[in-house]
Amino acid sequence: MQFSGLRVVSRTSVMQFKGAKKSIPEIVAALNVDTVVESSLLQDGNRVRMVVQLVDARHDRHMWAHTYEGDWRNGQC
Repeated sequence: MQFSGLRVVSRTSVMQFKGAKKSIPEIVAALNVDTVVESSLLQDGNRVRMVVQLVDARHDRHMWAHTYEGDWRNGQC
């Protein structure tokens, strides 16, 4: 899926908020962005599940989400 006008902020800019006790609206205001990519990774032995979501943070609304599942050993992720 493609989103026109999507602007990506560098990882370096975002890392300043790692472990910060700020809300998502505070973070997006500081970064001057409208959306956030959230992800999680779960591993059980060689099986992995990654969930990726694109969130309209200003309106607290999910725009897109996808789950990827597979086996690390076979490159099925």
